[in-house]
Amino acid sequence: MREGSIYSDEIRNATLLWLYVIQHRKYHEVLNDIEKHRKNCIQQQLGVKIDDIGPGCLDVMEGWLPNMPPWPRERVSRSDPFQFIGLDYFGPLYVKQGTGLKKVWICLFTCLSIRAIHMEWVLDLTATQFLNCIRRFVSRRGRPDLIISDNAPQFRLTNTVLDKQWRQVFKNKDVLNYISMEGIKWNFTTALAPWQGGFYERLVGMVKRSLRKATGRKHFTLEQLITLIAEIEAVLNSRPLTYVYGDLKSGFVLTPSHFLASNRKLGISPFGDGNDHSDPEFQVVKNTGRKDKNI
Repeated sequence: MREGSIYSDEIRNATLLWLYVIQHRKYHEVLNDIEKHRKNCIQQQLGVKIDDIGPGCLDVMEGWLPNMPPWPRERVSRSDPFQFIGLDYFGPLYVKQGTGLKKVWICLFTCLSIRAIHMEWVLDLTATQFLNCIRRFVSRRGRPDLIISDNAPQFRLTNTVLDKQWRQVFKNKDVLNYISMEGIKWNFTTALAPWQGGFYERLVGMVKRSLRKATGRKHFTLEQLITLIAEIEAVLNSRPLTYVYGDLKSGFVLTPSHFLASNRKLGISPFGDGNDHSDPEFQVVKNTGRKDKNI
């Protein structure tokens, strides 16, 4: 074995050799398709262009993706909490009512600047319920200057009940009059561009996960669900916005709740494992996978 310094050409040759071994061991079918000038699964799924950089070694060509656009002005400019918000529905959630179950939906408001959330529940997907939901939000958090939500034409791609009803809300005269009188600007994301609503879709996923972890196999009453939603809102608004070091007491951690209230004590008792059989209202939910999809 030769001793001494390693030259850059030797490092490059070793890297190419290692890539050659990995590609032929894991992606031999893709290599065969490329050699025969046929479309392969990687190109079809990712839409990438592949170039030959050496004997039997392939690499993804650079420059085929456009440059990332700058952040929207509302995300980086100084503003009050919930001055610029994103709006989205999710559900249904099932609550106990008498001997049966009833559906409710959650309307999630997400602040663009401080990444805080605010949740309101609605009994149905009518424009009246949505208008009351907006009025409750304005009364508690203040009037927003801008609302961003999914585009109505985007709902044509799906046929869910939520999308159909949400589409009708956009056209309701009372909703449009209230938005206009309050001086609120309502923007919609571009059709076929779901990433434009990623800032609130990410929070929707976090809320759903928290609900699944908290509820488990239980059915809650409406009052219990309202309390749970408020506690999940408090927990997610206490998540760190900055890097957290190994020692939690080593430095200050900024959270959305710092911008909303000076007293950030949650006062939330820990949940159990979700299998409290001593609870007389405990019910086992059958087919939980389907229930999770409905949330």
